[in-house]
Amino acid sequence: MAKSKRYGIKFPFNVLSPEKTMVDLNTNKSDSVRSQIMHLIFTPVGQRLRKPTFGSKLIQYIFEPNDDSTWSDVVSEIKSMISSNIPNCTLNDINVYEADEGRSLVASIDYTVTENGVATTSKIMTNL
Repeated sequence: MAKSKRYGIKFPFNVLSPEKTMVDLNTNKSDSVRSQIMHLIFTPVGQRLRKPTFGSKLIQYIFEPNDDSTWSDVVSEIKSMISSNIPNCTLNDINVYEADEGRSLVASIDYTVTENGVATTSKIMTNL
């Protein structure tokens, strides 16, 4: 049986792995980068042991006004955290807009990952 390459734990966590492992693992670089981005977005700075600068400061915007100024601050926070923590990810575009009649924000992150000379473009849409 050939060994398959794994790229870390998938985020969000799932214990129903098809390979019968304890947790579900990423099978390619693109999935790994997606998991890393999601992990960064939902981890507040200072929460991760031995990596005090890992994570985002998005929690500070929870009670800020839902306007263009806050949205641009959220976009710049996402750009800076991804560029400093995920070196093999190239950001193409980030859009932030309101949802649920102004009660929540949605981030659309378009990025490119290069693996073995092949560029793969992906998009993440998530509630913040």
